[in-house]
Amino acid sequence: MSAEPKPPSAEPVSRDTPRFSIASSPHLLDSSRSTQGMMVDVLIGLAPVLVVSLIVFRSYALLQVGLCVVSCLVFEALCAGMRGRSLPLWDGSAAVTGVILGLSLPWSAPWYIAVIGSAVAIGLAKWVFGGLGYNLFNPAMVGRAFV
Repeated sequence: MSAEPKPPSAEPVSRDTPRFSIASSPHLLDSSRSTQGMMVDVLIGLAPVLVVSLIVFRSYALLQVGLCVVSCLVFEALCAGMRGRSLPLWDGSAAVTGVILGLSLPWSAPWYIAVIGSAVAIGLAKWVFGGLGYNLFNPAMVGRAFV
């Protein structure tokens, strides 16, 4: 007679041992990192894209991105002032929004398209929902979709 394989023994799971743990994000990085540090990391990650864009589109890309960054910083200051909050310009979120928006716009777009896109990105997509961290969608992409 052949012996039938035995099923693997299942050890009882204690009800005291949690199977999952719930923690706030980010899960892979140190949670004590500042917002400014994370935004600097995003800007470093966008640097190669900006370099390639400068190679391909020359100074037009720099003008577009620069205008978007400055516009986003101005609208961030205006929105923070209207809400009576301190200026959050140094956290880097407006600069990240400006770089992403500037890289997504065509190099031949007129200057006012960049300014309108920045106003919508910061004013409508970011500050209407409460500021940094409360936005429903990526502010730069809302500005891009609007224009």
